[in-house]
Amino acid sequence: VRIGAALVKGLAFGRNIPCVGVSTLEALAENLAGLPGLLLPVMDARRAQVYTATFRSENGVPVRLSPDRAVAIDALVDELRDAKEAVLPVGDGTAPVLAALRKAGIPCLEVPVILLAENAVSVGRVAYRKYLAGEATDDEALRPTYLRLPQAERERLAKEGQNQD
Repeated sequence: VRIGAALVKGLAFGRNIPCVGVSTLEALAENLAGLPGLLLPVMDARRAQVYTATFRSENGVPVRLSPDRAVAIDALVDELRDAKEAVLPVGDGTAPVLAALRKAGIPCLEVPVILLAENAVSVGRVAYRKYLAGEATDDEALRPTYLRLPQAERERLAKEGQNQD
């Protein structure tokens, strides 16, 4: 993510053009644009957790229903228990989420493997819509969003907390 953001910032700076940040989860939802149901991009966050957000297609465009976040798979399944429509997981966290949804009896659909990974076309479509909506920024303001601290940073903070006792 850092390398990609640095590349975009460098290109935007060098050509003096705006840039647009796109959430990977939003790009994954774009893979399912136009499909009926609850679009559920899920990326493996390890430790039985996923990064996720929920979307619904309206006029062929995914509309965000919840913010990007990290959540335990069990908690996500509990949240989706009352879903009134089929849930469509997409992303590298699909297999464990699909299994948990099925085990809980939540209606869900398995999407074709070719749609499970983020791709440049989906990122470009989301970025273009955001650009047209005036959501572009300059290279200085563009920042990657991390939903939780990296493992090394969490361990360092925990160690510092122990040393302060």
